[in-house]
Amino acid sequence: MSSRSVPLLLAALVAPMVALPAAAQTAAGWADSLIKKKLVAPGDRVWLQPVELKWSQADLQVMDDLTAALLARKVAVVRDLSFPGPRPEDREPLEHLKGLGVSKVLSYTRGVDDDSANFRVVEVPSGLVVAVEPISAKGEPDKATIAETPVRPVNYGRAMGLSVSNLSGSGITYRRWFENDWGYQVAGIPFVSVSNNEPSGFVNLGVQGMMPFFKGQRVRLYGLLGLGALYNRTQTTAYPPQNPDGTYPPGVPAVSERWDLGVAPGVGVDYLFFNNLGVTAAVGYTFSRQSGTQGASWGLSPGGSFGVLVYW
Repeated sequence: MSSRSVPLLLAALVAPMVALPAAAQTAAGWADSLIKKKLVAPGDRVWLQPVELKWSQADLQVMDDLTAALLARKVAVVRDLSFPGPRPEDREPLEHLKGLGVSKVLSYTRGVDDDSANFRVVEVPSGLVVAVEPISAKGEPDKATIAETPVRPVNYGRAMGLSVSNLSGSGITYRRWFENDWGYQVAGIPFVSVSNNEPSGFVNLGVQGMMPFFKGQRVRLYGLLGLGALYNRTQTTAYPPQNPDGTYPPGVPAVSERWDLGVAPGVGVDYLFFNNLGVTAAVGYTFSRQSGTQGASWGLSPGGSFGVLVYW
């Protein structure tokens, strides 16, 4: 062996030893960014699928380091070195992944620089792509990739739809979830008609605060405290006493008004269909005060709600 070959051989042996810590650091940065962006969460069971795998030592090392980083963050990883295959028929069907308990397929394509990669999250077994995100080990998005890749949030923060409730208001409903997982909802509807130059109808308005105690891929369970108000104005016809001849004098329109105020603790559930169309339901008890022409009364009664919301 020539004297010139010795340094080259030493460099070839030392280079992987130097690169491994850097690769592990990159994978740890990716894992932290994936969790911060809520693409994966502790407790998930993911199938790790590199899109382009050349079976080189560097590719396998990145895959191993990313697997170890996810495991260290309580994300379960399912792998099979025969997957993905070069042909479409070699790829595992989603039903097979469901049988393995996989909840998400996490695929990635490494970027031009070693610090970045483009990650995709696919739900199992629906096959819906719920997110495409450029991830950098430094915690910053790859600006060259983000312009080409549409970004879709995994956890929707807003919703609007219709609901019927005697806990916290019925009608047109708006809901907002914050980053800390707390949320609120506003619902209401007015209905007014005019007869004999007198308005009648009702106005319903309610708000509720929500605190989740479980959040899965499609299901969210939460406690709630609702406040509701209903104003009702109706017209009736009052008749004076009967005339001596047996006839009645003309009726006189009469107006009755009623206020209902209520406070309602309860529990609710949201279930997400078709990626962003969901239903919501809740049960609870309403402590109410009703007031009107006959005076005020207090009551405690069970109640519930149901609604259909579109999330974005």
